[in-house]
Amino acid sequence: MNFEISDAATGRILNRQTIKDFGDGKYAVYDLSGNVRVKITSNNWLKGVLSGFFFDPVTGPKPVNGTTAQFLRMDGRTRGNWKGVYGADGYDIAGVPEALPPYAQVAFSTQITKQKLQWPPGVRRFSYRKRPDLPAGGPDSHDNVQIAFNVLAADQKPWLESPPGTPPRWMMYWDSDYEYAFNQVAPEYGGGTEIWRLQTPGMPRKHFFPRQPKSPFDGPVKDGKLVMRREGNTRIVEASLPWTEIPEVKKRLDAGQTIKFDFRVNDNGGPSEELATGRSVSKQNSTTFHNDWQVHWSNELEFGFEK
Repeated sequence: MNFEISDAATGRILNRQTIKDFGDGKYAVYDLSGNVRVKITSNNWLKGVLSGFFFDPVTGPKPVNGTTAQFLRMDGRTRGNWKGVYGADGYDIAGVPEALPPYAQVAFSTQITKQKLQWPPGVRRFSYRKRPDLPAGGPDSHDNVQIAFNVLAADQKPWLESPPGTPPRWMMYWDSDYEYAFNQVAPEYGGGTEIWRLQTPGMPRKHFFPRQPKSPFDGPVKDGKLVMRREGNTRIVEASLPWTEIPEVKKRLDAGQTIKFDFRVNDNGGPSEELATGRSVSKQNSTTFHNDWQVHWSNELEFGFEK
């Protein structure tokens, strides 16, 4: 974000500063005199936002007569705790009544007046909870376990392993072909457990929001078996899938080949854990598990079968 102060009468630039890493808020501290204009512009896709002006007595030598702007420092530590630090003489903060000192006036070149909109009559409304209970679960949703198999050849996956001209797996890539969530079902929905199919070859990538279009693959695995129980703070999960549900895994078993497999344990009371986290073959890759907006590690750990 670019911060520019000029003489309001002549347009002469008095000072320019570039403000970086302002996500938590920063204070640009100046000694000002006269009639100045402050201009904030963005140098990327983020918008520059000004929260307020704070006025304090001059602590050093007073500026010479005229319009001046002497930059003192950039403060990124105070954040929202400005009381007792800034604004001893007064302030003008967005969203609250101004409390300016007698010597200061603040005017904005453009003001936007918010207008309250009314929902049109006869139009149906939809609403979602802030944190919907999706089948994949997650650390902020519920306790469950996810498993994923990475078994298809690169030319059988829905995405290219890497765009032309880039090394393999350099960018986000498709690294799981079958994925399932092991869930307990709430008593009001019948109780028991379910194995929910999150991903299978041919299935569109989705998260099963209520209005998301359905696919032929949606729903629980009919012939799967799942037991989830607790012993104190220990959660025990045992599951089985029919080979008809994961035929490409069965092909590799019959051929004596290895498979790539990973699991994720979600905990609504703490961080999630993935088997592949931090391994030498792993990198962060959001297609490994659902949900896409959470951090995942690539499904590259290989396992053999023991008969």
